[in-house]
Amino acid sequence: MRSIRTLCGEYKDIEEIIQHHTGMGLAGTEAAEEDDDEYIEPSPSASEALAAVEILQRFYESFESSTPSDIRLLESSERAIKLKISASLQQGTSVL
Repeated sequence: MRSIRTLCGEYKDIEEIIQHHTGMGLAGTEAAEEDDDEYIEPSPSASEALAAVEILQRFYESFESSTPSDIRLLESSERAIKLKISASLQQGTSVL
């Protein structure tokens, strides 16, 4: 079981969080059938995700209880998003 610490400091199962927000687990299995008229919010762009990670970094850096692994996880996420942006620019596709 892989878990992540939430902003409240509690640990939650990553698959449970993903399933809650996407309706799909890590294995790609679909959750129970959803209503047809339910609004599905579009995925955020890479630039929106990058901005969110940068905000999270500032947020965590202001906490005394933040651990170096908290900051490393966010820095890793930031690098991954920047790589996606760079790769899409080279391929001529837009993730921004």
